Amino acid sequence: MRKTLPKIIALSLGCLLVGVFSACRRTESVQLENPPVPPVPDAPGKTPDWVPVYPGASPSTVARNVIDGATTVNLAFSTDASVEEVRKFYEKELTGGGFSLTKSETTAKGVTYHGIVAEDAGGKRMVNLSVFLNYQKKTGVSLSYTYPEAKK
Repeated sequence: MRKTLPKIIALSLGCLLVGVFSACRRTESVQLENPPVPPVPDAPGKTPDWVPVYPGASPSTVARNVIDGATTVNLAFSTDASVEEVRKFYEKELTGGGFSLTKSETTAKGVTYHGIVAEDAGGKRMVNLSVFLNYQKKTGVSLSYTYPEAKK
């Protein structure tokens, strides 16, 4: 898993920031209509306990990718909360959940993206997210989480 982690990080971030979910192998996409949280393969109707979802957020897109024995689930949503409030929420929740954080900031076409890559101590679970002010002047969040595929 450690050897494939850089490949998974790059692919996950590529899928999130570019939005080209169809470019990922074995992708399943589902359009959701304001569910409380997105479906995942092993727990329909909710994210795993270790993945925080911003309170009141409604995911709009979900894609699931399986690559080299790891599953990555991508979702996106917007909220009326400020970029700063959302960024601080994720920093607090992920750090409190035992994840180490790597933060970044990138500006493209006048939009600043606040990135967070969170990894658990064992390097088996990861959360990647980007928080930004979207074209509707709402705070947008692109989030993916990765975990090892269950052994069959």
